[in-house]
Amino acid sequence: MQTSVVEKLEAFFSQFPKRKFKKKEIIIHAGEMPQGVYYLHDGLVRQYTLSSKGEEAVLNIYRAPSFFPLRQLFDEVECQQYFEAMTEVHMWLAPKEAVRNFLRENPDVLMDLLARMNRGLDGLLERLSYLMAGTAYERVITEVLLYLSRFGEKKEISSKEASGIRISAKQIAIQSGLTRETVTRELAILKTKGLITFEKNMLTVPDLDKLKRELVEG
Repeated sequence: MQTSVVEKLEAFFSQFPKRKFKKKEIIIHAGEMPQGVYYLHDGLVRQYTLSSKGEEAVLNIYRAPSFFPLRQLFDEVECQQYFEAMTEVHMWLAPKEAVRNFLRENPDVLMDLLARMNRGLDGLLERLSYLMAGTAYERVITEVLLYLSRFGEKKEISSKEASGIRISAKQIAIQSGLTRETVTRELAILKTKGLITFEKNMLTVPDLDKLKRELVEG
């Protein structure tokens, strides 16, 4: 997100009440009408659904700066997903009509929002393609690459630039729809091939291009 856009968003949302949520606290419940639009100032928030068996399916993870829920910003419908704080978070809550007026008056912010929504849709479609037809191995690689693209941090290993993320096998399992045991097995294969290192929930990819080729070539 461009600095100028962030500055406009901060200036606008800071006019409204600020809320604090503890880790694992539900911000929005499925089946309720959101009070307004939340602007995430710091922390992480996950958006997920529950199956009839109570199994979670994570749809998105928001990090600062971002705002949600987006569908309810434009449509008067109840939210169909849960929004939960993954860490302690601080957010501002603005009325929907005020946010809509703000976007009309600031087309640069609206264009930035549309661009980020488009990137998110591309990632979702890529994930769906592997959920429907990919192997467990491909699904795990896809989730790792998606996490790296959004939350990866650059680090140096043996004078080479690598990408790392703090994530657990359980998180990858929830995202990919696989069992934790299956994810652990596939991660072990990636480690054996030298494509990743994975210690104490810190996953590092020494060569991102090589991992991408592995997804395409198998």
